[in-house]
Amino acid sequence: MNILIIGFQGMLGADLYNVLKNSNNIFLGDLPRKISSDLEFGIDITNKNKLSEFFKNQEQKFELVINASAYTDVD
Repeated sequence: MNILIIGFQGMLGADLYNVLKNSNNIFLGDLPRKISSDLEFGIDITNKNKLSEFFKNQEQKFELVINASAYTDVD
């Protein structure tokens, strides 16, 4: 199964990746400004137009998209 995990650098996203990676094709996405060697897709979920363009322009079709993004500046 082709699965895209958005927000994979957070606690939930990292745990989901570790659980799912052995039996699925996992693709990793996060904010474009977060630098990681594992980041495959820069995805900003706060920009509706760019998010829509991202999915329309993908050659890779995802069977499941998991949004594990979180707002961390809560104080």
